Amino acid sequence: MTGGKSKSPPPELAEAAKAFGVILEMPEPEEEFFDIHPEAEKGICMFQQVCTQWRISDGQRIGLDYGVVLSLLSLEGDPNPLEVLEDVRVMEDAALAKLAELRA
Repeated sequence: MTGGKSKSPPPELAEAAKAFGVILEMPEPEEEFFDIHPEAEKGICMFQQVCTQWRISDGQRIGLDYGVVLSLLSLEGDPNPLEVLEDVRVMEDAALAKLAELRA
């Protein structure tokens, strides 16, 4: 389906799908705009670069691969790598908490 809003499924199909935990229609995402403090920009950019580099145990994300983070910081020649790493760790903790909340 391209463009526009999606059609609602027939009510009986929606109810049957709901019984199995299937959502047939997703709500429109709300756009949020916010400012980023200049001192947080490096950490946010780094987190975006490494957000696919999770360590997994028993099928669950347990933390980021810090070797990747430190390698990227080294390649970029960041003068304050520990500050950026700390910012990434704060975002990592928040992401892990949110993922745990979604699993509960």
